[in-house]
Amino acid sequence: MIWDDPTRLNEVEGAPLSTRGWVVQEGFLATRVVDYTSNRILWECLGGAHCEVGLSSRIVPIRTDNTGFAKTTAYKSSRLEVECYKTNPGGPHYRAIDTGNFVFHFHQQWGHIVSTYMSCNLTKPSDRFLAMSGIAKSIQETGGDTHIAGLWKNIFHVDLAWESSVSPSAKAKRVNDFYAPTWSWASIVGGDVRLVL
Repeated sequence: MIWDDPTRLNEVEGAPLSTRGWVVQEGFLATRVVDYTSNRILWECLGGAHCEVGLSSRIVPIRTDNTGFAKTTAYKSSRLEVECYKTNPGGPHYRAIDTGNFVFHFHQQWGHIVSTYMSCNLTKPSDRFLAMSGIAKSIQETGGDTHIAGLWKNIFHVDLAWESSVSPSAKAKRVNDFYAPTWSWASIVGGDVRLVL
């Protein structure tokens, strides 16, 4: 689910709790979520979102593209993709599988999830894999692929193409404690990491 309303986006996704890794995972895995903000109550599911207040009190349809939306909401679109594939593998929504575009599409969605997790606040950087283990397991069960240190076995060569960009206020660094191999995006702490498409 990608929010159409920037006010709701800021209220929910901009809240401090929404930057916690376990909250991101729960939001991805849950098929229904109720968000309580200081101004309103919001309901979201795989079919849309509903807000209790004023003009925003309408069903907002799902958007499956991520153009123009904050990266922290991208996991919701990815969740929709996983759920659609679970309920209808190879169906009309997933014609891309048959045309060979599925690898690109999957890599793109996984990239959004990785970027989201890299911007999350975790108590310890070594918790990164634990914080996203439920998502990886769900995708692994759906697609039959194997998750290896943040990369996927069937597209390992593609997932190796990642980069880290550092803003002036952040420093990307490798930590002394081993919890991810150096070829994995998870070996970097700080800065923004994205998979190169």
